[in-house]
Amino acid sequence: SAYDRAFDADYNARLSVETAQDSVNTQKLMDSAATYRTQLETYLKTKEDCQIKAPMAGVITSMTAEVGKSPSAGALGSAAATGATTSTALFTIEDTKNLEITSSIPEYDAVNVSAGMKVSITSDALDDAEWEGTVKSISPKATDTNSNFTVVVRVTSPVGELAIGMSAKINIVTEEKTSVFAVPYDAVTTNEAGKTVVYALTENAASAFGESEDGSSSALGKEIEVETGMETD
Repeated sequence: SAYDRAFDADYNARLSVETAQDSVNTQKLMDSAATYRTQLETYLKTKEDCQIKAPMAGVITSMTAEVGKSPSAGALGSAAATGATTSTALFTIEDTKNLEITSSIPEYDAVNVSAGMKVSITSDALDDAEWEGTVKSISPKATDTNSNFTVVVRVTSPVGELAIGMSAKINIVTEEKTSVFAVPYDAVTTNEAGKTVVYALTENAASAFGESEDGSSSALGKEIEVETGMETD
């Protein structure tokens, strides 16, 4: 009947409206979910940025950061890339197990030094302790007005108590000889004739001397070979 048809039409119309409304609500929920997801990702990224990650392993030897205070704009760790906006470093991280020593040597010694040479290392602060090392590099040109050259030595033995900032003495081994008569470097002097000699006491307390013919008095060595003028047995 006409009534039934009208009733069905009204029902279908209401159903279509409800379906459309459900679609609108679903879309709103999806839009809200996307917004919340974006906000969550932003919060997570902000949290991640609050974690400072070191670019290398080591020990923090100085720190300017304080709990509860925001770092100044551009504040970076000491290992930050060159060209970045710089301010006070938050932390200084140093490798305390792999040490290098930078020193200067005069030009007349520099000509005899090359990378890979053995080095003995001492420090006045640590009494008689001694470390082994090797020459890592030597500057290709003089680095000051006194014609000194910069040499970098890598400590190869365990560093023990040797610490960053300590003064150290290096002795570069430019040449090694076996079965020779040698004296400490401090015992070598120059006589009136200008020859490099070493003095010794004879039985009657008269001075005798031996001569180092090659004049090897370089401060790089700890001992000097005596070549002539003294009994070596």
